[in-house]
Amino acid sequence: MKEPYLKRTIESHPRLINEKCLIFRDMLKPDLQIALGLETVHTEVLRKLNKQMTLEDFRKAVSYLNQHDILSRAFILLRPPFLSESEGIFWAERSIDFAFSAGVECCTVIPVRAGNGAMDLLMEKNYFGQPDILSLETVLEYGIRLNSGRVFADVWDLGMFSGCKKCIDKRTNRLIALNLNQKITSPVRCTCSS
Repeated sequence: MKEPYLKRTIESHPRLINEKCLIFRDMLKPDLQIALGLETVHTEVLRKLNKQMTLEDFRKAVSYLNQHDILSRAFILLRPPFLSESEGIFWAERSIDFAFSAGVECCTVIPVRAGNGAMDLLMEKNYFGQPDILSLETVLEYGIRLNSGRVFADVWDLGMFSGCKKCIDKRTNRLIALNLNQKITSPVRCTCSS
């Protein structure tokens, strides 16, 4: 009898993908998935984030993993520093496009949060603003509609991205449902978004 499908996900920097991943894969019974921080395909912002990788590094890492039957996931930032709300949406969507074209199995969109010191300092200098929950919904819907692979939204502490107490629970539940079902449902209607 075949074992139920299991998968282990670990995170790694794209420039650390090499034969050691194969050794680790072979030690595991479940399938291995490696999550890679793509962050953004906006090359200037990527440089300012000091990620110390290029888009080509990411593409090569995913290609290597695919050649060796290791699944990959891309972490994509929604509204990293130095981008407006609309630019944040645009570049998150382009990052999803790039990640799937590189061959990842799925993407996770992470709204950038203040509260770690560095983001707070950038916020004080007007280089950063937290994304709105509506932007997260927009990007998640975009990714799911592509039908290129699974797309998830990070739903941790979503209240910090919404100023509306009337609809935050409904929006959170909808995002969780989108994550689980990978199907677009009716949007939440609220005076805050009209």
